[in-house]
Amino acid sequence: MRTTKLRSAVVVLVLFGCGEDPAVEECTRVLPTRFSENTTLEPACYLAQENPMFDDGVTLTLVAGTKIIFSPEVGLTINEGHALSARGSAAEPIILTALNAQGWAGLVFSTSNSPNNLLEWVIVERVNNAKLTSEVAGIALTSDSRPVSVAIRHTTVRENQGYGLWLTASSELPGFSDNTFSNNTLGPINADSDTVGLLERSSSYVDNGVEAVTVRASRITRGPTRWSYLGVPYVVGGSIHVDVPWTIEPGVTLKMAPEAELIFAGPEPALMAIGTELLPITFTGQTNRRGAWGGLVFTNADNPDNRLEQVIVEYAGQGAIEANVLLDSTGEPVRLALSHVTLRESAAYGLSMSAEAVLTELTALTVTANTLGPVVGNSEVVHQLTAAGRYTGNDVDRIEVRANRVPGTTWHALGVPYAIDGNVHVDQVWTVEPGVTLLMAKDSSLWVAGDESGLRAIGTAALPITITSVDPTAGHWGAVSFDTSLNGNNQLDYVSLEYGGSIESGEGACFVAKSDSHGVTVTMTHGAVRHSATVGAFIGSYATVNGDLESSNEWEDNAGGDVVREP
Repeated sequence: MRTTKLRSAVVVLVLFGCGEDPAVEECTRVLPTRFSENTTLEPACYLAQENPMFDDGVTLTLVAGTKIIFSPEVGLTINEGHALSARGSAAEPIILTALNAQGWAGLVFSTSNSPNNLLEWVIVERVNNAKLTSEVAGIALTSDSRPVSVAIRHTTVRENQGYGLWLTASSELPGFSDNTFSNNTLGPINADSDTVGLLERSSSYVDNGVEAVTVRASRITRGPTRWSYLGVPYVVGGSIHVDVPWTIEPGVTLKMAPEAELIFAGPEPALMAIGTELLPITFTGQTNRRGAWGGLVFTNADNPDNRLEQVIVEYAGQGAIEANVLLDSTGEPVRLALSHVTLRESAAYGLSMSAEAVLTELTALTVTANTLGPVVGNSEVVHQLTAAGRYTGNDVDRIEVRANRVPGTTWHALGVPYAIDGNVHVDQVWTVEPGVTLLMAKDSSLWVAGDESGLRAIGTAALPITITSVDPTAGHWGAVSFDTSLNGNNQLDYVSLEYGGSIESGEGACFVAKSDSHGVTVTMTHGAVRHSATVGAFIGSYATVNGDLESSNEWEDNAGGDVVREP
């Protein structure tokens, strides 16, 4: 295609209202209304009175020192098959500006994927296109699902009534660096969630009317992706489904919309949010209130790279999302490392763990100021909580346990009790540390049945273990029941059993050792059995218990007697 170097006629300034802007006095040329071939404008000032049209395949080239002043509602749109190459210099930038205070329609790349699209050392300013387009910005990349691409370097986008830059989901920025977005009324950037990773920290995004990057939430499918620390938060307009590995840089803050969730489902996506002590990463709501958004949701997300480190998650727990961080599963493992993480101000819990949850690391976890408590988790997984954390300062200070089965694990003393909501079946040896308190739900029991099953609860005089009721009423819960278990780990030492012996549980005592001819063995020393609604302890005929059971433990206020032995 032939290339033209455009020379336009001199115009009479008064015809164009030059008094409305002193800059117009420099303009001696009118921008053509049609480009039928590749064209390079001479470095001069041009007045655009109409939206220019482009024939197929045409590239418009702007060189250093070029200035285009646009009349109200006039803009420059680069459609599919067209290209704009604007290369200025630090000394002589290219300027695209408005004729007067009414502004102009802005620079739009619409489904133009030309490798020639370039903005370098360009100033785009004073756009006001709110009534003309939904993509309200100084520079807008718009498209359907087809790619739209432009390199933007050393470019200033300022004083626009909307955003500085608008990115559609299929946008590409093959070069993006050292740009400045300032004094834009709605903020520096409005980007689809799949394009935020194109932004980088060498550009400046501060000093705008709204100090945030606005994210139109949908999916993150381009990966792996990285969200950079830009000096302003990301304001996320809804839920984001993450399909790829996603890294978040230290210092980033995400402000989530009401009901919004960040969703990681399956083995492919991963969240690698690794902050520092000085630059933590924060996931928060757009308002500082409990339940302002949903939370971080990991469902069957067994990617070993899932990690939160030096991270704050706050003000979530809205609706069906029962925690700031939810580890959910339909049978597959769900994995997450937590290191120096704070989970606070949830309308529900700080952390929720399903039966398949795997904490690949847990270091310095703080869970505080949450409405329903610090943690809710299945009985299979709460052993992963360690004392190297803080679980206090919540409206309810206890670990809520969804009762089912307990594998061979140790439950640690966390400074708060475990509240168990039903019957627990012990499958292997369950160790309970000194200082632990178990709060049992109505009519619930702990069942140790079979030789592989064992309960090793050894407290101390200073740190006894207490198994009691969520409601301190005689007979509210059932019993600690040992049945056909010859496991040598069945030991209770410095353990107090209180308010058990529920009639409805069918155990008939607060402490039970029973078996058929197979036998059962258990020892209980230095403990106490109090306030049973039935018998304190029932010992079956095939049970072997320590001979000083009665004398080495305290017995108090047991309605059916302290110890009953089967003949």
